[in-house]
Amino acid sequence: MVNDPVEVKALKLSTVYEEEMAGGSGTFTGGGVRPSAIARYLEDFGLVKMPVVEETGNANR
Repeated sequence: MVNDPVEVKALKLSTVYEEEMAGGSGTFTGGGVRPSAIARYLEDFGLVKMPVVEETGNANR
């Protein structure tokens, strides 16, 4: 996850309003996905083998 405020502000807003995400083999794709959902995905599926904390403060898609 990105924790640099400048990079967080540079993230493009998705035009997708419904969160869609799919993943497999350590990768994922999606639209309208909030950073908190990505963090949850990484942690829940053990992809990084450590706790994942979403600290961007960005609640956008």
